[in-house]
Amino acid sequence: ADSNGSQAGELRPQMGQASDGWCVMNLAGATDAVGKEERPSQPAESRDLDYEEWEVLSEHLAWGEAGKNGSVEDSDSKEWEQGDCPDGDPKAKRVAAVPPMFQNVHVTFRVHYITHSDAQLIGVTGDHECLGQWHSYVPLRYDKDGFWSESVILPVDTKVEWKFILVENEKVRRWEECGNRTLVTEHEDQMAHQWWGYH
Repeated sequence: ADSNGSQAGELRPQMGQASDGWCVMNLAGATDAVGKEERPSQPAESRDLDYEEWEVLSEHLAWGEAGKNGSVEDSDSKEWEQGDCPDGDPKAKRVAAVPPMFQNVHVTFRVHYITHSDAQLIGVTGDHECLGQWHSYVPLRYDKDGFWSESVILPVDTKVEWKFILVENEKVRRWEECGNRTLVTEHEDQMAHQWWGYH
């Protein structure tokens, strides 16, 4: 075994880092059992790499062998050779499944709250990095008639805990008195329109 824990000769994806500035959720520590069931139709070496355990894959991650000039061979541009398909031959080339691209949705947080000075505003904070991980917040914009809202980009199929907060002079002055709110993102944009302090 090498230092990455993979057996000699096995191709294993390497974790990368986000370089585009977008929020990327660290799924390696997810405790949700969704999608963790055993998949007997998958090869043994890919069963232990659940898609939820992968963080960010580099666009340039090599899943196969590099060509003579160091570039990755394009499977669409070369002819298939005997042994390219897994037919039980131990010398057959292995193909790693690529996890789906992370998809994001817009979640609009909206609340009604009457502030008492221009130095006050409403924000949203939560346990996800896009919501400040409880250490910072996303300021909401004043709409009209006491409503505040802002759209936040979150990954799909993600459970977040969050609350509205009252901010004055850039300091949190009041948290919602209710318990933490929960939201599970879906595959379409969502509206989280809530009344202050009520579930």
